[in-house]
Amino acid sequence: MRPLIVVLHERSEQVLAGAARFWDIPNVGDPAELVGNLYPILTDAWQLALGIERTGPLAQAILTALARHRTPMRPSALAEAAGADESLVIATARQLYVAGILASEASEDSIRLFLPNELVRLVLRLEQERSESLPPDTPLPILLDRLTDHELLDLAERYGMQIIPAVTTREEAIDFLLRRLGRADALRDARAKLSPAAQAFLDSLLKAQPVPLRDIVERSRASFAALRSTISELARWGWVWRTGLGDRLAIFIPVALTVPQRQRDLQPTAEAVEPIPAPSPSATLADLLILLARSLMHEPKANRREISVVPRPSPTGLWYWLDPLDHQAYIAFLEHSARSLGLLRADGTVDASRLRGWLQLSFPEQARRLLRVWRSTPDTDERARRHRILERAKMLATDSWYEWSSIESERTHAGERTVERRALELAWLGVLSLGRIDAQTLAVRTTPWSRWILGLHDDAPPLPFSLHLRLVDQPEITLERPSPLAVWFAARLGQPQQAGPRIVWQVTGNEIAHYLLRSAQLEGAPPEPEKIGRAILRYFEQATERDLPPSWRESFLGLFTRNHPAVAQPAITLAFVSPIDRDRAREALEGAGWTAFPIGARELVITPCEPHRRAQLIATLRRTGFIVEWAAATSGQRKHRTSSAQQRPL
Repeated sequence: MRPLIVVLHERSEQVLAGAARFWDIPNVGDPAELVGNLYPILTDAWQLALGIERTGPLAQAILTALARHRTPMRPSALAEAAGADESLVIATARQLYVAGILASEASEDSIRLFLPNELVRLVLRLEQERSESLPPDTPLPILLDRLTDHELLDLAERYGMQIIPAVTTREEAIDFLLRRLGRADALRDARAKLSPAAQAFLDSLLKAQPVPLRDIVERSRASFAALRSTISELARWGWVWRTGLGDRLAIFIPVALTVPQRQRDLQPTAEAVEPIPAPSPSATLADLLILLARSLMHEPKANRREISVVPRPSPTGLWYWLDPLDHQAYIAFLEHSARSLGLLRADGTVDASRLRGWLQLSFPEQARRLLRVWRSTPDTDERARRHRILERAKMLATDSWYEWSSIESERTHAGERTVERRALELAWLGVLSLGRIDAQTLAVRTTPWSRWILGLHDDAPPLPFSLHLRLVDQPEITLERPSPLAVWFAARLGQPQQAGPRIVWQVTGNEIAHYLLRSAQLEGAPPEPEKIGRAILRYFEQATERDLPPSWRESFLGLFTRNHPAVAQPAITLAFVSPIDRDRAREALEGAGWTAFPIGARELVITPCEPHRRAQLIATLRRTGFIVEWAAATSGQRKHRTSSAQQRPL
C-alpha cells in the first residue's frame, strides 16, 4: 500500500482524464496539474463521501473491507468480505478505480486491489460515522470533538480566532467556537457570507433532516462539481455534519445553530417569584481558594512541590456562600471542581505549579474555566444534558424569570433532586439566580455575569465583591476589587470572622508566622519576611483605589518583621579517629551529593539527613572504607566519646 500522491502520479494521462470527468473538474491536459487538482478532493472527507455515494450502494462495503484488511486483496476475496457477487464487486471496483479512489497492482494470476494510505483513514472514519446515529439536537461540543485538529482549527480561524500553530490547543478552539456559535449575531454574519446556492441548500435542508447523502446526489439538479462546492462551503463554516441513518450516511444541520426557531419555545413565567438570596458570583471562586488555603494546614509530604491535603467540610468554617441550600453538596462541588481543574490531585495533593497559574487568572477567566470543567463531565449522557441546558440558558431574556422545568425538562432515574442540583450548581457558578414560585416549582433567571460566562459578551461586567481585612488595634479596611491573589493571601494570613452578612479576615502574627514557616519548609530555606510582606501588601493596595492608612501598612509589615523563621533540619554527627579520615569521608560524601560541615578536629555534621536516607549514607561510607556504628542515645550511654565511624581493618 502506497501514498495517494504516488499512486496518482503513476497513472497515465488518459486514466487521469477519466478521474477528472468523474469529479466534474476541467481537464487541463497536464498530468501533474491534474494530480494537483485531484489530491485535495480525494483527501477531503466530505468530497470522498459524495464520490462514494455517487458510485453506488456497494462502494462503501468494498472500501470498508479494503480499509480493514489493510493489504491488497484479490477480487474474489474482496467479494467474500463485502458479501456480494464477484461480478458486481468488479464492476463497482472499476468505477472506484476510475474515480482515483481505488488502486491496483499486478500479481501472478490476477490483479489485487488496495486503498492508498490516506484514504484508509478517511474510509474508516466515514464508516464509523455511518454506524453512529447522531440526532440533529446533538450538543455542539460532541460534534466539534469529531473534527480533526486541522478541521477544528480551520473552523475556529474562520470564525475569528487567532490561531498560533503548535500552540493553540483543541480545548481552546472548542471553547472559542462554543462561544461564537452560541451568538445569534455571529451565526447571522456567517450565513450572510454564504453563496446563494449554499443558503438555498441550507433552507431546503431545514425543512426535513437528516437526509441521506445518496438521495442528495441522485436528486441534485446542479452539476456534481456545484453540489460538491456547495456542501464543502457549508461544512467549512460548520453548518452541516454527517451522521448515520439506518445503513446510510446522512447530512444534517445541528439544532443548536437554529437559535431563532428554538427561542420561541422559551417563555417567561407570569407567576410571582420569591428570589432566593445569593452573594456575588465571585463567592464560589473565593470559596474555592479558601478550600485550598485551608488544606495547606496539613503537613507537607517529602516532595516539596506537593502539599498534603485531605479537604473535609468544616462545620465551623465560614464561606462566602452564606448558608447554601445544600452545605454538604456545596463542599463536595468545590472539591470536585478543584480536582477537575487539576489543582487537587487524585492522591490528595495540591499541584503547586497549577495553583500558581490559577492564581494569576482574573475572577472572570476563572469563572469561564470552572464552567468549562462543569460542562465536560466524563459521563456522556450527563454531558449532553448539561450542554442542552447551557444552550437554552443562552436564550433567556435578561431580568425575566423562567420555570426551571422549561430549561431542564428531562427527568432521570435519579429523580427531581438531581434535576434541581444542576440548577443549584449553575447558581454556584454564577450562571443563574434561583427563586421559588411555590414549594414545588423552581424558577431561574440570568445574573449580570451570565452572558460573559456563557461567551455571549466579550467584556466581563464589574461585579460587587469586597474583601475586608482587620489588624489588632487598627481600623478595618475594605478592598473593593480584590484579585484572586488578594483573596488567597487573606485566607492564608487571616482567620475568618462573621460580621453580619460579611466575612472579615483577622490577620494575626500567629497566622503570618505559620505562613512563613510553611514557605520555609516548601522552599527548603527561610524566606525574607520583609520582602514577602511588601509583596503581599502590593496585592492589597492594587485592590483598592484609596491609599491604605500608613499606620495599617506599618502594623502589617511589622508582623512580618517580628516573625523571622528558623527552620530545624535533621542532621547527624560523624566522629572519626583522625582528621585525615574525616577529610577523606567529607570528600566522598560531598561527591555523593551530601552537605558536610567539619566541626572540631575529627567530626562532621551531615545535613539534612532524614531517617529514610541513613542506608544511603552508610553505603557511601562503606564504599570509602568505613564501618558505621550508630551511638545509642540512651540515658545510660557512656559519657566519654566513642568513634561513630571507624576505618575498616585491612
